[in-house]
Amino acid sequence: MREEEPQETSMYRQLGIFFVVMSAFLGSSGAGVGLGWLLWKKAGFPWWVILITSALGLYSASLQVIRYQKKLQK
Repeated sequence: MREEEPQETSMYRQLGIFFVVMSAFLGSSGAGVGLGWLLWKKAGFPWWVILITSALGLYSASLQVIRYQKKLQK
C-alpha cells in the first residue's frame, strides 16, 4: 500500500501543475486580447494592436511558468 501513495501524490501534483500552467496561459493571453480589444475599439489604435498585446500576454505566461518550475526544482 505504501508504494501506491507516491504515485497518487505524483499524479495529483502533475494535475496541479497542469492547472497552474493552463490558468497562467489562459489568463495572461485573455488579458492581452482584452487589453488589445479595448485599445482598438475605445482608444482608436489599429487592429493589429490585438496581436501585439496577445503575444505579450503569452510571453508573460511563459515567464510565469518558468518561474514556477524553477521554484519547484529548488
